[in-house]
Amino acid sequence: MKFVPQKREAGFFRVRRSFFTLIELVVVIAVIGISLGFAVAAFRGESASRLMEQAGIGFETFCARARFQAQEHGEDIIVCFSPVTKEFTTKRALTEEELEEEERRRNEIKEGEEPLPDPPMELKWKLPDKTEISEEDFAADEEGEDQRYEIFRFFPDGGASGIRKFKLQCRKLSRTYDISPLTGLLITVREEDLP
Repeated sequence: MKFVPQKREAGFFRVRRSFFTLIELVVVIAVIGISLGFAVAAFRGESASRLMEQAGIGFETFCARARFQAQEHGEDIIVCFSPVTKEFTTKRALTEEELEEEERRRNEIKEGEEPLPDPPMELKWKLPDKTEISEEDFAADEEGEDQRYEIFRFFPDGGASGIRKFKLQCRKLSRTYDISPLTGLLITVREEDLP
């Protein structure tokens, strides 16, 4: 870079530059690169791996809440899936007769008796957009009725049983889930790219 001295002001020369320095050029190029990175990410939308990660975290949280409900209320909680509504729900593992008996006892509480504890509320979790469950695992029956398939059963001691493994899919990614019978925690059995 060539410095051209200008007129002298109070003992100093005022220097006029005719080019940018290397540091200035690098900073400008870095700012442009970062801005382009954000713009490209915004236009492309979320990546399949990010969507899969969010869906996995949501499902694991839902199952943890169901497991806690089983421990808190001291009864089995069943996690079901409906392929029509694409929603996971929980239900109590009681027969119709047991539910009727509980309702009758709840209505016949006498003075001085301690009321029955409230039953666990039904939990729900809907699959996020752009996320599917493998069709070979679940299918609605021919009449279009909403069939709920049992997936997991959580026990009051914290354990669980998995009735079936299932595959969560998002674009070209797939993750297969199972449940640990001992701890009741979800296990990612396999993660793969689909063709």
